[in-house]
Amino acid sequence: MIRTDRKGAELTVQICDVVDWQTEDELERIVAWELDDVETLYFDMSGVEDISSLMLRVVLYARKQMSGKGKLILCNGNEKIVNICETHDIDYR
Repeated sequence: MIRTDRKGAELTVQICDVVDWQTEDELERIVAWELDDVETLYFDMSGVEDISSLMLRVVLYARKQMSGKGKLILCNGNEKIVNICETHDIDYR
């Protein structure tokens, strides 16, 4: 399940479960269609234990979409997620 919260130019996407192909489709739709005037995109990872290859693909796609127009920040993740962020040079808070 995915929840979104929009506050001005900030969009928070909370991922509340394992990312499977259905969740990936929903995340891709959000990244493709809802970022027009977003300056900061937060992926709240509090509901995720590990980043699958599907999730990583969407995160890297989101980073590309935000390039030149704003920031992508992953937050509230566990140690595994922090390590993946460091490996792929993704901003983490």
